[in-house]
Amino acid sequence: MTEVVNIESLHEELKALREDITFIKEHMFDPDCIMTDEEYKEHLEAVQECKEGKGISFEDATKELGL
Repeated sequence: MTEVVNIESLHEELKALREDITFIKEHMFDPDCIMTDEEYKEHLEAVQECKEGKGISFEDATKELGL
């Protein structure tokens, strides 16, 4: 049995699929965005150290690393 393809309906279906893909891409879960408990603890410690003036500038860090 041969199916007749209606170009207009095919075009509408492709537009709907494109919208669905755009929505999925915008709302996709990125596991790299989630901190572990240990990473969160280290983050809080680093923030506290910066507040206490114990941090170093980006420029100093790159010099120390030879970059």
